[in-house]
Amino acid sequence: MSKKLTANEIAEKVELGARRIRKMIADGEIQAKKFGRDWVIDAKYVEIIRNRPERRGRKPSKKAA
Repeated sequence: MSKKLTANEIAEKVELGARRIRKMIADGEIQAKKFGRDWVIDAKYVEIIRNRPERRGRKPSKKAA
């Protein structure tokens, strides 16, 4: 059985905000289960999040493109 972490614990380990982790869950980038009021996430996602390409800023608007 693999280790499970909360969204806040994952956020701390990968140096992102907990809100960003919850957004990644909502977008389907991370699989998680709701346990009470917390999201429980498999610890394997720590490395997956750390190794993903960095994206910063907003997407360009359609007018700018």
